[in-house]
Formats: sequence, structure tokens, C-alpha cells
Amino acid sequence: MKQLINIKLVQFFLYEKREVRLGKTCGIFGANGSGKSSLLDAVQIVLFGGHGRNVSFNAQADESNGNKRTIRSYCLGRFGDAEDARIRQNARTYITLAWQDTDTGEIISTGVCIYSSGSREAAEVQGRYIVTGEIALLDHVEMVDGKEEPREWSTFRVMLQQRGQLHNEEVLFHESDRFVREVLFRLRGNGRPAPSYESFVQAFRFALRMKFDRPVDSIVRHQVLEAKPIDIRRFRQVLSTVQELSALVKRVKEKLEDAAKMEHEFREAARKSSEADTWFAAERSSNLEIENAAVEAAEISEGNAFEELEAKKRSQDLAKEAFELADQAAKAAATARDSHSVHTAGERLRASLKAAENTASDRWNEFGRSVRALRAQITVASGSKFISKSKERVTDAAAGLGVAIEASRASDRVRVEVALRKAMEAANEACNELFLVCKDIGDEI
Repeated sequence: MKQLINIKLVQFFLYEKREVRLGKTCGIFGANGSGKSSLLDAVQIVLFGGHGRNVSFNAQADESNGNKRTIRSYCLGRFGDAEDARIRQNARTYITLAWQDTDTGEIISTGVCIYSSGSREAAEVQGRYIVTGEIALLDHVEMVDGKEEPREWSTFRVMLQQRGQLHNEEVLFHESDRFVREVLFRLRGNGRPAPSYESFVQAFRFALRMKFDRPVDSIVRHQVLEAKPIDIRRFRQVLSTVQELSALVKRVKEKLEDAAKMEHEFREAARKSSEADTWFAAERSSNLEIENAAVEAAEISEGNAFEELEAKKRSQDLAKEAFELADQAAKAAATARDSHSVHTAGERLRASLKAAENTASDRWNEFGRSVRALRAQITVASGSKFISKSKERVTDAAAGLGVAIEASRASDRVRVEVALRKAMEAANEACNELFLVCKDIGDEI
């Protein structure tokens, strides 16, 4: 709530400079003609923006007395019925009202500056102002030739504009209606709309008269309450709008429910998709383990193939060494035969042949064991699932080694060499195929 806390008057009625402070509860007492009503009239001059048509001066006086008070007569300080019964020939009147917010303590000053002259029939409102904060009484006057005079409006206006710049607000108003509406807006209660201008004028003028010459309900209905006739057409339009909005709200609710269902379905689909991704990842992990096991098996098979190849090479070297020893023994026997007599040569030859036969027998036995071991390794390799292209050759090589074993017993060197060569080629082909299988598995991983 905004409370009027003081009234400042400069050259108004009989007051040259006056400040009246007000409390929450106050009264104005004095003899007739002492200026009690003039204070109320000063307030209504400000609240109506100096608009003479709306003011009702000394409204409580008997209308039969012929009230002749005007804004001009107040400014010139007229105290009688005669035209020259006044205390000023010219006047620059300031009326400033200070209002305080009872909740925040903020102060707002509203006022008017009016110029009147005995040579003019009407007063001139030079300015209307609303400013944040209180304007001191001394701000309204200045010293001229050692005498206090009302401050020139042009100077006072500059001071108001400077204050308005501090608060970034509009302080000057030329039209009375706009001034009054802004006053009503600034004085409204917190969170409340500004009252209607027309209703304010009607209620304020009624409050000044306050004559209960009619029933109370009629006074309240016509003088206090705002007239709000019902516009049937407008009411129907509003009702139709409300019905449309209700239908729209219903449709929106249905859409929201559908959206909620869709959201639930989407979340369920996302959950199932997440589960599917989890199972897919598990499958990939399982496949990876299987492929790793296959790689390990292929590496083992490759190692076995290399071992078989080395064993085959060692067997071949033993066979060559046995043939070389036998050849050397034969040559030695021939040499001994040629170098000695028949008897001596025969004995030595028999001894050499015996030794050569024993050595050759040992070599062939060792060679046979190597060939049998090689044949066993190749037979195992032929049953591997990682050998497909060379499977037939490996199988044939295993069979050929069996023939080589029989040939070694018969000392058939040619058949042994042929069987070993085929076995070597089949082992090399199987080794290459195993290497390619390992490479493919590595690429897949």
C-alpha cells in the first residue's frame, strides 16, 4: 500500500512555503476559512493533473453558498469575493505529494507546477512530474535578491530530469490523463492492476462530497463499484473459446498418453536391442575363442609337419651315408684284392666284406627305423582336418614309404630314393597348405 506522508506547497492559497507531514491517522482542525479544505483541494489538484474540469473544490461546503474557488484563485491567494482580494499578482505554484510504500519503504513524489497571473483568466499548468524519491521543500525555491522565490520551472525541470536519469524513468508528462493514469499505476498495490481512470475520478469526487442522500446499496453500486456491464456477445465468444480450449486440452492429453505408450514401447525395444547386442557380443567372443583354438591347433599341426620334414631329411641323410659307406667298402675290397695275393686278398676281402655288411646292416636297420617313424608321422598328418588339397599325396607318400621299407630290406636303392623323394614333396606340399590355413585364420581374427 502507498501512504501519503507529506504535502509540500509553494505559493498556494495563503501559504508561501509550507510542508504538512501526515501519519497513518491524522486530522485537520481549524476555524472556518483557515484553510482546512485547501489542503484537500491541493491533493485533488495533483491527483487530477491540474485538470480544472474534474476537480471539485470545497466539496463539503453548502452548494447554495455559491463556491467560486478555482485553481487560479488558489494560486493567487484569493481570500475574498473581490477580484483584487488576493495576496499575489503573479504566482508560480508548486504542489508536491510524497507517497511511501508501507512494505518496502520506497518513496514516490508526484506534483504539478502551475503559473497564474492577475492579467490572465486561467491558470497554466507548466509541468506534471512523477519521480522516485522525496523532493525537499527547499528544492522548490531559490534566493533572488536576498528573498526566497519559487524556482523557475525550467530550472526545476532540469533537476527532475537528472533524477529520472538516475532511475532510468520518465518523469515529465504533458497530458493530464496520461499523468493521472501513470500516478494510478505507480500507486497501485503490489501485484494488482491499476484502477480504471474513469472509476477513480467518479469514486474520488464522491468521496469528497460523501453525502448519503440515497440508499447505501445504490451509493455503493453507482458511486463506489466499477460499472461492468455484461457483453453477451463477448461472453458467448469467451465461452466458445473455453469450450474449444477444453476440447484441445482433451486432445492434447490423448496425444500425451499415446506419446507415453510410444515412449514405453521405444524403451522396451531399446532394452531388447541392448540384450541382442549383448548376445551378439557373446557370440562373437565365443567365435573368437573357437578361432583361437583352431589357430593353436593349426600351429601344432604346422610344428608336427616341420618335425616330420626334419625327420625325413635325417632319414635321407642316413640312407645316403649308408650307401656311401657301402660304396667305400666295395672300393676298399676291390683295392685290397688288387694289391695282395689271392689267399691274402681273399681273407682280407672276406673280412672287409663282413665288416661292410655289418656296418651296412646297422645303417639299414637305423634307416628302416627312421623311415618307419617318418611314415607314422605322415600317416597322422594325412588324417588332419586342416589338410585337404595335399591329403591324397600325403596318403600316397605314406604308402610309398612302406614300399621304401621293403626296398631297404632288399637293398633296392633306387626304389628307396624314389619313395623318399615323393614323401618329401608330399610333406612340403602339406606344410605349405598348413601355412596358408594358419594365415587365413589369422586374417579372420
